[in-house]
Amino acid sequence: MDKGIRGVGSEFLVPTNSLRQFVDPIPHRHIVQLTLPGLRPGKGFFQIHRAADHQRQRALRRRDAVQAGHGDREPPEREGSGKQNERGEDRQDRREMGFVWNETRGEGTLLQRGKSSLVWACKWLVGEHLVAQAGGSIAWPPNERNHVQEALVSAWVAGEWREQRQFGILAPPTVGSQQWVVYRSSSGKNQAQRMANPINDFSPPPRLLLGPGPSMVHPRVLRAMATPLLGHLDPKFLQLMDDVQQMLRNVFCTTNRFTIAVSGTGSAGMEAALVNLIEPGDPVVVGVNGLFGARMAAIVDRCGGKLIRVEAPWGKIIEPQDIRKALSRSGPVKIVALVHAETSTGVSQPLEDIAALCRDHGSLSVVDAVTSLGGLPLNVDHWGIDACYSGTQKCLSCPPGLAPLTMNERALAVIRGRKTPCQSWYLDLSLVADYWTEGKRAYHHTAPISMLYALREALRLVEEEGLAARFARHKLNSAALMAGLASLGLRPFAEEHHRLPTLNCVTLPTHVEDAPVRASLLQEFGIEIGGGLGSLQGKVWRIGLMGESSTRTNVLTLLSALEEIFLRRAWIARAGIALDAASQLYLSPSRGAHTEEPAPTGA
Repeated sequence: MDKGIRGVGSEFLVPTNSLRQFVDPIPHRHIVQLTLPGLRPGKGFFQIHRAADHQRQRALRRRDAVQAGHGDREPPEREGSGKQNERGEDRQDRREMGFVWNETRGEGTLLQRGKSSLVWACKWLVGEHLVAQAGGSIAWPPNERNHVQEALVSAWVAGEWREQRQFGILAPPTVGSQQWVVYRSSSGKNQAQRMANPINDFSPPPRLLLGPGPSMVHPRVLRAMATPLLGHLDPKFLQLMDDVQQMLRNVFCTTNRFTIAVSGTGSAGMEAALVNLIEPGDPVVVGVNGLFGARMAAIVDRCGGKLIRVEAPWGKIIEPQDIRKALSRSGPVKIVALVHAETSTGVSQPLEDIAALCRDHGSLSVVDAVTSLGGLPLNVDHWGIDACYSGTQKCLSCPPGLAPLTMNERALAVIRGRKTPCQSWYLDLSLVADYWTEGKRAYHHTAPISMLYALREALRLVEEEGLAARFARHKLNSAALMAGLASLGLRPFAEEHHRLPTLNCVTLPTHVEDAPVRASLLQEFGIEIGGGLGSLQGKVWRIGLMGESSTRTNVLTLLSALEEIFLRRAWIARAGIALDAASQLYLSPSRGAHTEEPAPTGA
């Protein structure tokens, strides 16, 4: 490359929309106009490379040398030799380029005569300060010289960006939504190679999230995440933590002092609850009737606990009498762990009777409420639950990243009385508690500040709607959806009277293709629903109506899309049957004071 350019680096990114190429009225003269936005007027110049078609030029020079009796050696080039090729073009003109610089408008014009391709590079200086560079390639069909050519035009402009080296690539600090290419120099030969959007701005397609999570998020929550950061020990941020704790107590229906948001998703809440309460050799009963009960059992094994599995078929609840038998024949049991809302099956597990059994036998009750908190009744204090965790991305309609967790004094006493350290330093609640304790606030780890902003706003939305109205909304929309799905031949997977209103699991008829239908929903309608897990893969759909996703509009939108897909495949005879079934339920007087949309909130 040219001496002035080589020091910058042999590769650099280029946005193509910096160039305009057009044909000059002068025959065979192609003009590329490069706009350098934001440059201050000043003294500047372009350094221009010779034209790129090196191999073709050398071949022509060798041919001329042979004809002139010089053998196959290239004769030295001479400026303005005047020799012409077979088309009557001057050989030197073929390499000739000119430039025009307009200091006021910040535009440079590069000229090239009589060629079908060009590789070029230049730079612009204000005094000794490099403020812009450019490089790229231009190609146009040889027989099309009377209209604008856009193919293979590439350039890079730096404006007043700083130089930044990354693996030999000179890149601007920020990359917009432009198309970028790489200008590469290798062994002294210039090449231009287009790179298809290596790292552009990410613009996610619009989606209606009706899967098992995450759920849709209210605009107020998204705006809260864009709030400027505070330090994690800033007094104002600590006040925000107090707000979060109080609102979490309200949604858990507890007065537990230790009510926090664990830094991590719902699975982090599961692990935090179990690894802090279990020591090696501790007997632990786990109800397993789905995938997430099995995960709790796996954590017990990893903690070295003595696992006692109480199993039920997927789609069925864990019966209280089965827990009673396990407690009676296993001697003292430290913990009984259950999933309140089994996301893999759509089963709602009754808890009150089992929590009472735990107290009678001196055991702690640990509850997974990841898919239930904020979507259906969960009364931690009244039911006597000792430890309960959840996730933000389900019924609370907050992005994933935090795990609400509450523990009563019985559970905290077990943690304080441990004989061995907690196997996880990051999730050691005896350490984390010091950060969440008002008046102490000892540093443990840097809190996810923006996520706590979001959770605070999501909890405000829950309080504005009210828990009773929120539960009724989830119940009504679930009933309408299930009525519509039944008309399409889809039946509930979970047993009657124990079905989640937040996660609707339906069995597919044998003729309904799982993956193709879900793919059509996503690609044609922008709707996401979930497939089956484990042994239920390909056999069920899991449709989430959680938080902001649980609306009448969303129910009818999904049913309409399914009707269209089913009609296309001749799985139903007429349109409207699913919408009619859902609408009749919405219009039924028996729905009482139920509401189908979230309460209006300030946008």
